[in-house]
Amino acid sequence: MSWFISNSIVVALLALGVWLFAAMRRREYWRLAGRELLAKKSAVVSGAILAAYLLVAVLDSVGWRNAERDPATGEVRRNPQSGAVIYDRGASVLDRLLRPLSRRQELYYSAPLAREAYIYETQETGEGGAQRLHPKLQHPRTHLLGTDRIGNDVLLLSLKSIRTGIIIGLLTTLIAIPFALLMGILAGYFGGWLDDIIQYLYTVVSSIPTVLFVAAFIVIFGVGLPQLCVAMGLASWTASAGCCAPRRCGCASPSSSRLPSPWARPSGASCSSTSSPMSCTWSSSPPCCASPPRCWPRRC
Repeated sequence: MSWFISNSIVVALLALGVWLFAAMRRREYWRLAGRELLAKKSAVVSGAILAAYLLVAVLDSVGWRNAERDPATGEVRRNPQSGAVIYDRGASVLDRLLRPLSRRQELYYSAPLAREAYIYETQETGEGGAQRLHPKLQHPRTHLLGTDRIGNDVLLLSLKSIRTGIIIGLLTTLIAIPFALLMGILAGYFGGWLDDIIQYLYTVVSSIPTVLFVAAFIVIFGVGLPQLCVAMGLASWTASAGCCAPRRCGCASPSSSRLPSPWARPSGASCSSTSSPMSCTWSSSPPCCASPPRCWPRRC
């Protein structure tokens, strides 16, 4: 993806966010909800952390390319045949801000704010002998979270992974939730054979391990962030689909687990969600049941 497309998407999303915020401020309901959230310290702290994550993601999504220059003369490099300016691969705003941190490369794993590497290294002594010592770091006391096994700064890697995590989380949710709502509402509203088909579908999908499903999807459709998001969305919609359909309550015989009236609560019954399957209390014993009926959640 070119930087122009990436920057355009970020600007469009920011404009959409500003418009939604302005529209919500005009409604008294959302203003009251905002005041209630601001009154809770935990909500304010969580919102500040989320805003910091979003800021890092935006800074890592906006960038540009610079023209390459000759190190000796400082002149801009051009294509000898066409005369067009040669540009580098470009870097995001976050990459440019963290450039000093990315240059502090080490050779080994180290603990946070350490002076020495974690591993041992054989070093010669002045008397011709050798001993096992911790090698000194090239940039001691500068790695806040330490370095990994090949010497990369862990703080830098953590900040660079925020954008990827937010993209995967948002796209996966945008794929899974609408699909789960559609399947759950269709199963709960129509019932019958459509409910059976949808129930069998998400039962089969739920039985497949998520890691294997994602791996098979990527093998078929290729490696990439969009493919990963689609695969995770298709693998995670089943958990939400069961919550979208209504609970069913009715009479079940000891030899059968199916209910004769799955989508309508019998008159005189009230259900509590304190246990699963939930218990039904009746004002009067129904004629179809020899014992008090039970209520099953949609996800059973």
